[in-house]
Amino acid sequence: MAITDTQVVPARFRQLSAYYDQSLPPWVISPPTPTLTALDPASIVAGDPPVVVTLTGTNFTPLSKVWADEEAQATTYVDATTLAYNAQADMVGSQTITVHNEPEVSNAIELEVTDGTESEPAPEPESAPVEEPEL
Repeated sequence: MAITDTQVVPARFRQLSAYYDQSLPPWVISPPTPTLTALDPASIVAGDPPVVVTLTGTNFTPLSKVWADEEAQATTYVDATTLAYNAQADMVGSQTITVHNEPEVSNAIELEVTDGTESEPAPEPESAPVEEPEL
């Protein structure tokens, strides 16, 4: 007699589990898909020492990993909505940041990498002095 899915994983368990994936073997529970909503700071300076970047989103787990430009980073799990990692870059541009809950991957957010010079806003045009009419 063959063992069926319902014998290995009771139906009650499958109904209660929000993460049960029918395409996987019945004893494997797939993790939630993470969603990335923000990075703080949103930019770093090329060549500076590492900066702690805080990621906010949803469905983070203690096994979640931050990836920067397709490279796994040492990740600190804070809670289900917060992760942190040390960001560093040598070149100006941007890094694509994602969160992996293997095999699930979040949306991507760009971490801007600047050269450290801040552009000054354009000066406001000077207005002519207003002359008050004589009474």
